Amino acid sequence: MNLILSAMKTFMTVVIALILLLGTAPAWAGPYDEYAGEKRESVNLIITEKEAITEPLSAMGVNVDMRGTSEKETRLFGVRVKTSGTFKGPVSIRAAQAEIGGTFLQGVDCMAANAQLSGSYAGDVVVRAANIELDSTLVINGNFRYTAKSITGLDKARISGTVSQIESEPANDKVLRQWQEYTRRTAAAFAVSSWIISFCSALLTGYLVLRFFPEQVERIVGTMHSSPWPSILFGFIFLVVTPIALLLTMITVVGIPIAMVAGMLYLVILYFAPIMAGLSIGRMLITRLRGAEASRTLFLPLISGILLIWLIQLIPIIGWLGWFILFLLGIGGIWLTFWSGFSRKGRGAERLIAEDDTRL
Repeated sequence: MNLILSAMKTFMTVVIALILLLGTAPAWAGPYDEYAGEKRESVNLIITEKEAITEPLSAMGVNVDMRGTSEKETRLFGVRVKTSGTFKGPVSIRAAQAEIGGTFLQGVDCMAANAQLSGSYAGDVVVRAANIELDSTLVINGNFRYTAKSITGLDKARISGTVSQIESEPANDKVLRQWQEYTRRTAAAFAVSSWIISFCSALLTGYLVLRFFPEQVERIVGTMHSSPWPSILFGFIFLVVTPIALLLTMITVVGIPIAMVAGMLYLVILYFAPIMAGLSIGRMLITRLRGAEASRTLFLPLISGILLIWLIQLIPIIGWLGWFILFLLGIGGIWLTFWSGFSRKGRGAERLIAEDDTRL
């Protein structure tokens, strides 16, 4: 037992180190290293009104809010980018949602899914977006070039130069390509970190359940071994029918508390299902590789089974189908075990009542 716990502690230490490295990887391996000047990266990046940046600025994050003053060139990249500061150099913005406002003394180039423009612009403005919304207070002293599926406010904005439509995407947008690369790296790091965290969470949960409820776990695993196909069938029925029953129960005011409690139990069963399935698969695997004696502790089957199920998820299409079948196996195993337990208690109570009636 001590050896197993020591191995688990070592494994968790390695996993946490990997998470930290992967989680911070985009910060030191971003795609903008060739740009001179100041670089800022954060999930929620806010540059306050009091800040005056004298170097070229590259700011990246999920949410970027630029309220300060930028003396030179500014590049802003994020899912949501908002500006309300003063920009003395040219500005490039790449975002899903761009809310552009403030004072711009040179040109602005924006590419976004949705772009909202307000403020004052001394130079030319180029916007490529699916939807563009121009505020009535918008002032552009240069030219306004755009491409959009829809644009509103063009008749109310004050534009001194020419207004023209352009091609939907520039022929050679180096900044866009680098932003896409950065997004891919960040998404990959997030996916790997999420996988590791979910695996560790399942492993820790499985260990605690084994530690405090060994007999119940043994019965659930036994049910899945003895009745795998009924477990999968009843697992599917439970997965589909239960939400419908809960909704019908919530129609009545009296049934709302019952539905809420039952809903929580439903979610608990769904959470524990892949862990129990991992135990079952792990026991089968260890029994075949090392014999029945090695699988009796359930700790080694726990680690190997959960790891196997979590690895199966990584296989495209087929992996998710296999994971779903094992998921149903876990649901059905839990449900059938508890149902049989309730049935035995009910039959026991009936026998006691019958015996009492006979005595009387």
